[in-house]
Amino acid sequence: MKHDNTKERGAALMLGLMAVLMAGLTLAMDALLVYTQRVREEKRAVTVLAAAKKSLLAYAAVRDALPCPFEGGSESDYEDRSQVVLASASCATNKVGLLPWAHLQQPPWRDNDGGPIWYAVSGSLSCGASPTLTINGAGDYVAILLTPGKALSGQTRSRAAVATRTDYLESSNGTSTTAFVSASPSDTFNDRLLGIACSEIP
Repeated sequence: MKHDNTKERGAALMLGLMAVLMAGLTLAMDALLVYTQRVREEKRAVTVLAAAKKSLLAYAAVRDALPCPFEGGSESDYEDRSQVVLASASCATNKVGLLPWAHLQQPPWRDNDGGPIWYAVSGSLSCGASPTLTINGAGDYVAILLTPGKALSGQTRSRAAVATRTDYLESSNGTSTTAFVSASPSDTFNDRLLGIACSEIP
């Protein structure tokens, strides 16, 4: 009888150990999936931002100006060339809106989560001229590109409604026209930024 009890306790112990191992494996797999997704999102954001920056620099080289953002439209409007092309070909004051892809002869870029690319531009292309744009309080940027990532808690997005910055961008990225912030992705922040320094303008 003692022998049977020992075997039962041993089997129970093994089952308990296997359950712990399986739970640990599940947690590890979940963490790996989250990490892999973030890497994929980051790679897509970097690629899209770099392509948009290249197009803006080419535009500036020809026109000695940067286009104004597309403002006041919905996500559906963002895909309509006849709407986006109405954005002014140059800006005299600081503006923030959607990337005017039609002026750049490019497609309507989106990030890995389907979000439209946002674009802040300074009214001046001169180095040291005021006001220029900053990221985390530093830099001398004439333009900043932003990918919004997936909608976070409190953000509501609709393809039909006018795109509101705070439903796409977090912190001062959603409100300021001069001071922008960059941080590691989290549950409350997932914007990705790429600046165009005044010294990069041809």
